[in-house]
Amino acid sequence: MKNSLKLLPRVGEVIERPKPISLPTDGSVYDPELAHCGSCEPERGAAIAIRLEKERAEALKACFEAQAMELELQRRRMLLQKGELAAFEAPSTPAQLPAPTGG
Repeated sequence: MKNSLKLLPRVGEVIERPKPISLPTDGSVYDPELAHCGSCEPERGAAIAIRLEKERAEALKACFEAQAMELELQRRRMLLQKGELAAFEAPSTPAQLPAPTGG
Protein backbone atom coordinates (compact mmCIF):
# COMPACT_ATOMS: atom_id res chain seq x y z
CA MET A 1 0.00 0.00 0.00
CA LYS A 2 2.80 2.40 0.88
CA ASN A 3 4.38 1.97 -2.54
CA SER A 4 1.03 2.67 -4.25
CA LEU A 5 0.49 5.86 -2.20
CA LYS A 6 3.75 7.26 -3.59
CA LEU A 7 2.32 7.07 -7.12
CA LEU A 8 -0.80 9.14 -6.31
CA PRO A 9 -0.74 12.94 -6.83
CA ARG A 10 -0.20 15.13 -3.77
CA VAL A 11 -2.82 17.58 -2.51
CA GLY A 12 -2.90 20.63 -4.75
CA GLU A 13 -0.85 18.96 -7.49
CA VAL A 14 -2.34 19.21 -11.00
CA ILE A 15 -1.64 16.46 -13.48
CA GLU A 16 -2.45 17.00 -17.14
CA ARG A 17 -2.69 14.06 -19.50
CA PRO A 18 -4.13 13.78 -22.99
CA LYS A 19 -7.69 12.51 -22.95
CA PRO A 20 -8.49 9.79 -25.50
CA ILE A 21 -11.52 10.43 -27.68
CA SER A 22 -13.43 7.54 -29.27
CA LEU A 23 -15.26 8.01 -32.54
CA PRO A 24 -17.73 5.41 -33.78
CA THR A 25 -17.01 3.66 -37.07
CA ASP A 26 -19.55 2.99 -39.80
CA GLY A 27 -20.02 -0.54 -38.49
CA SER A 28 -21.24 0.65 -35.12
CA VAL A 29 -23.52 3.47 -36.28
CA TYR A 30 -27.08 2.27 -36.76
CA ASP A 31 -29.90 3.86 -38.61
CA PRO A 32 -32.61 3.83 -35.92
CA GLU A 33 -35.45 4.49 -38.33
CA LEU A 34 -34.75 1.44 -40.50
CA ALA A 35 -33.21 -0.63 -37.69
CA HIS A 36 -30.29 -1.92 -39.70
CA CYS A 37 -26.58 -1.25 -39.89
CA GLY A 38 -25.83 1.78 -42.07
CA SER A 39 -22.71 0.21 -43.55
CA CYS A 40 -24.22 -3.12 -44.67
CA GLU A 41 -24.12 -3.71 -48.38
CA PRO A 42 -27.53 -4.38 -49.95
CA GLU A 43 -26.14 -7.35 -51.92
CA ARG A 44 -24.88 -8.99 -48.74
CA GLY A 45 -28.20 -8.46 -47.00
CA ALA A 46 -30.03 -9.96 -49.97
CA ALA A 47 -27.65 -12.94 -50.05
CA ILE A 48 -28.27 -13.60 -46.36
CA ALA A 49 -32.04 -13.40 -46.86
CA ILE A 50 -31.87 -15.80 -49.82
CA ARG A 51 -29.73 -18.27 -47.86
CA LEU A 52 -32.16 -18.19 -44.92
CA GLU A 53 -35.15 -18.73 -47.21
CA LYS A 54 -33.38 -21.68 -48.86
CA GLU A 55 -32.61 -23.22 -45.46
CA ARG A 56 -36.26 -22.79 -44.40
CA ALA A 57 -37.43 -24.49 -47.61
CA GLU A 58 -35.03 -27.39 -47.08
CA ALA A 59 -36.24 -27.82 -43.49
CA LEU A 60 -39.88 -27.77 -44.65
CA LYS A 61 -39.08 -30.34 -47.35
CA ALA A 62 -37.47 -32.61 -44.73
CA CYS A 63 -40.60 -32.32 -42.58
CA PHE A 64 -42.85 -33.26 -45.51
CA GLU A 65 -40.62 -36.22 -46.40
CA ALA A 66 -40.78 -37.45 -42.80
CA GLN A 67 -44.58 -37.16 -42.84
CA ALA A 68 -44.74 -39.07 -46.14
CA MET A 69 -42.56 -41.83 -44.71
CA GLU A 70 -44.80 -42.04 -41.64
CA LEU A 71 -47.89 -42.34 -43.84
CA GLU A 72 -46.23 -45.05 -45.95
CA LEU A 73 -45.35 -46.97 -42.78
CA GLN A 74 -48.94 -46.66 -41.60
CA ARG A 75 -50.20 -47.89 -45.01
CA ARG A 76 -47.93 -50.93 -44.91
CA ARG A 77 -49.01 -51.79 -41.37
CA MET A 78 -52.66 -51.65 -42.43
CA LEU A 79 -51.92 -54.01 -45.35
CA LEU A 80 -50.26 -56.46 -42.98
CA GLN A 81 -53.22 -56.25 -40.57
CA LYS A 82 -55.55 -57.13 -43.46
CA GLY A 83 -53.45 -60.21 -44.10
CA GLU A 84 -52.02 -59.06 -47.42
CA LEU A 85 -48.55 -60.58 -47.46
CA ALA A 86 -47.67 -59.73 -51.06
CA ALA A 87 -44.58 -57.63 -51.76
CA PHE A 88 -45.09 -53.96 -51.06
CA GLU A 89 -45.43 -51.72 -54.06
CA ALA A 90 -44.02 -48.24 -53.89
CA PRO A 91 -46.78 -45.66 -54.12
CA SER A 92 -46.83 -43.61 -57.28
CA THR A 93 -45.01 -40.31 -56.92
CA PRO A 94 -46.51 -37.06 -58.19
CA ALA A 95 -45.01 -35.66 -61.35
CA GLN A 96 -42.07 -33.32 -60.83
CA LEU A 97 -42.98 -29.67 -61.07
CA PRO A 98 -41.00 -27.67 -63.61
CA ALA A 99 -38.27 -25.49 -62.20
CA PRO A 100 -39.32 -21.84 -61.80
CA THR A 101 -38.03 -19.46 -64.42
CA GLY A 102 -36.75 -16.00 -63.70
CA GLY A 103 -39.13 -13.19 -64.32
